[in-house]
Amino acid sequence: MSFKKTILIVLLFLSVRGFSQEVSDTVSVNKDTLVTKLIVGYKIIPPFVMEENGCLSGVSIDLWETIAEELGCVFEYRKYKQSEMQKLLSDVEAGKINISINPTTVTSERIEKVDFSQPFYMSSLAVAVPLVESNQITGLISNIFSWNFLTAVFVLIVILLIFGIFIWLIENKVNRQQFRHGIKGIGDGVWWAATTMTTVGYGDLSPKSFVGRLFGIIWMFTAIIVISGLTGSIAASLTTHQIKSTVNSVSDLNNLSVGTIKGTSSEEFLLRNNIHNFNNNFETVEQAMDALADGKIDAFVYDEPLLRYYISANEKYENLTVIDKRFSVDYISFSMKKNDKLLPEINKALISELEKISWLGVLHKYQLAK
Repeated sequence: MSFKKTILIVLLFLSVRGFSQEVSDTVSVNKDTLVTKLIVGYKIIPPFVMEENGCLSGVSIDLWETIAEELGCVFEYRKYKQSEMQKLLSDVEAGKINISINPTTVTSERIEKVDFSQPFYMSSLAVAVPLVESNQITGLISNIFSWNFLTAVFVLIVILLIFGIFIWLIENKVNRQQFRHGIKGIGDGVWWAATTMTTVGYGDLSPKSFVGRLFGIIWMFTAIIVISGLTGSIAASLTTHQIKSTVNSVSDLNNLSVGTIKGTSSEEFLLRNNIHNFNNNFETVEQAMDALADGKIDAFVYDEPLLRYYISANEKYENLTVIDKRFSVDYISFSMKKNDKLLPEINKALISELEKISWLGVLHKYQLAK
């Protein structure tokens, strides 16, 4: 056999072997796209990705496995440590993994390095702070003399005065025995309005005319609404918990010892808003929440749904709360390498899932439905 023929046979053998290997390692996606077995990266971040006894669950897991089944993708999971968020994104950028199903916040900095799927959840940054026990009597006295409470009492007196004057004007001429002349008669009207509102109804004063009784019916129903609001104010005054620190604006964070997770969108948010007194030495959410519960930091800035989930799911965080103040809207997505040809197919399947009523069931299942 000549040397040329030998070389030709070897090259033919290698090409056939390479072709057979390529086909065996590929799967069809919608019959027109061939991709190798996907490597899917994740790290534990409840309630999006959770692990129990080696089994994965969570919003991201349920969504991805539904998409993969629809597209007919073969894949395997690759787990990253809690502190490896940057490594996870770097591996996506370098193509070492095909997709990260970690709930990743879309930011202007990240979008220059990787591509993102259509957002599947809208979140926001919030602040978790400790609750502090307060003495019930002290708290009640403090709230009674608070501006809000005194304002509510003033409004109530004005309402009683208005309705008292109206009933006096109606009844004064036809029922002068009960609704007397002058300032005393106005007092009679206010007394009637007060006893009617509180449903005491002593019966010493009552309208006699048709117009007066019709007005009385209107006041009875109005009084139900008024007394309900007053009861709510009193109940709020008797509460035994108060938020330790109030954060009404981003600048208020400068007055607190703030914690966040390094390499996250919450850290980027703090830096963009010139908040530099924060502690980013926490590798996990649990570490930061523990520090907050132990009084080592005053506040923890992170994604609102995750903060609420950790507080509701762990008894050790029962003395923490999330301030009812949101700072920024975040869009949560999967991430992939730039210009990955599979992204349009994933987006199509993802949007299809979000349009189904079953998606709301997934959010309810993991306590994320709003």
